[in-house]
Amino acid sequence: MSEVKGRLEATLVPESERSDFLPSMFGVMMVEMEARVFNTMSQCCPDYQGGYWHFYTLPKDSGFMVLQTDKDRLHLTGPLNYYDGEMSPTAASLAVCAMAYNHAVWAHAERHPNFARGLQEKWEVLMQYIYQHDEAGEIARFLD
Repeated sequence: MSEVKGRLEATLVPESERSDFLPSMFGVMMVEMEARVFNTMSQCCPDYQGGYWHFYTLPKDSGFMVLQTDKDRLHLTGPLNYYDGEMSPTAASLAVCAMAYNHAVWAHAERHPNFARGLQEKWEVLMQYIYQHDEAGEIARFLD
């Protein structure tokens, strides 16, 4: 497991470094992974119509994306577990990234095991960050 000791801090990727974020996170799978996050948000958030996403880095080369919106809360539904609730945009984005990363790990486990292992490590760090978030319980209900 890729556990990091202590409280994790996320760092907003500066505008000048945005073009490096997806390649450094996902390598040649960057287009697929970005699309997985967007598609997962589309499936789980009825009001999502696309938008600008901020990028954040975490320790151990992990990171996540956060949807920029003027809404205080986003309504999410869980197609696999019947979740129906609201979260802040940051919490909703964390939940969607965690779900998209996890699904990609399983999808690539056999064909691209090295990518899957690396993504699993990034997912583990992301989950550790999620567990310290104020809305961790709501995110866990969405992911359960």
